[in-house]
Amino acid sequence: MAETLHIQKYAPNKWGLCAMAGSVDEWCAEVSYGIM
Repeated sequence: MAETLHIQKYAPNKWGLCAMAGSVDEWCAEVSYGIM
């Protein structure tokens, strides 16, 4: 779960919800990092 929290910090609220889903945390990570 540490990874999801990490993603929430760097990603916008939209991707925060995606990270909370857990099953698609990796996909959200790629998208969030791509935005940054």
